[in-house]
Amino acid sequence: MLRLDAIPNTSKWSFFWLLLIIGGFSFYVLTAWSIDHIFNQERIDETGWIILGASIIRLITLGIVFMALRTYSTPVKRNTKLIALALFACSSGQLVYPLAELFVKLLVLVGLWESTGKGISNMQAEGWFNHGAAWLIFGIPGILFVRIGLQYSHSFRISRFYLFAGSVLGILLLLLIGVLIS
Repeated sequence: MLRLDAIPNTSKWSFFWLLLIIGGFSFYVLTAWSIDHIFNQERIDETGWIILGASIIRLITLGIVFMALRTYSTPVKRNTKLIALALFACSSGQLVYPLAELFVKLLVLVGLWESTGKGISNMQAEGWFNHGAAWLIFGIPGILFVRIGLQYSHSFRISRFYLFAGSVLGILLLLLIGVLIS
């Protein structure tokens, strides 16, 4: 049984927000996916598989946070370094895209980058809407993962090496997913 009183408030509230954002978004996407592909029997194309895979990966990140929180209430602390590494992989993997888009938009605003009108350099209302959605879906959860990871690594005296290694691993996994998709 998970004892909530053993979990630091920062981690507890961050987890509840992650559950709301990632869980809610994944529930919405998987429900729409199920209606299209299971009930309406639409053929699952490449995009359908990508959506399903991305939603499952997002739910796995919630499992990692749950394992981290569970560590606080268990008498024997196991795999704390691996869990810290995974928390920071989750954080960097989710923060890279919104931060990269913000950086490109700032470069366009100051005139150092030419806007193509598409993707992350889109400066029209649609581009800013998509940027806001990227922060809601990926950026805010990434920040919450950082908060949980820092609290976790401080509580269990995890070396900063695991934080750095996890961050690099998250970026590499994101790049790998991008290569597999394209």
